[in-house]
Amino acid sequence: MSSSAELFEKIAHPTRIRVLEVLESTPLSFGKLKNKLGISSSGNLDYHLKKLEGLIVLDPEGNYRLSDEGKEALVAVRIIETSAAARDQAGQRKTGVANSISNVFILIWMISAFISFGVVSYLYLGQSLGYSIGQGSFISLFMGASMLLIRWIAKRMSSRRNVGNP
Repeated sequence: MSSSAELFEKIAHPTRIRVLEVLESTPLSFGKLKNKLGISSSGNLDYHLKKLEGLIVLDPEGNYRLSDEGKEALVAVRIIETSAAARDQAGQRKTGVANSISNVFILIWMISAFISFGVVSYLYLGQSLGYSIGQGSFISLFMGASMLLIRWIAKRMSSRRNVGNP
């Protein structure tokens, strides 16, 4: 194979990757390969087999099998898939930890807001201005809900910005 660009072009379609995976275990005739892949159109399978030229070969019995380059291409596909899966898991772990930390922060912030607006304000202002703990609780809940809304908006904006980025 002359270049990696040509290899990537050959394996750029999920059907072609599936062909390589199926042929890894055993050589198959055109009809058996078509049935194993669940492809209804012979023309569609023929198109993909032609694209895989050099990665698959037709043996003397009329069965398709992987060439040495096809085996190497399948190894490359698996390395790429493993790398992508690891990157996705790492991103999910980072996101999960960040969400947990921000949830704890918001909970602590709501409790402190309740104490400062509810209890402390009632003790100092309650009897003289008609202020009640209920009013302080409402203020702290409103502020907590505002923080959750701001966090949700920031998360949505971040996910939109990261769509399509590796």
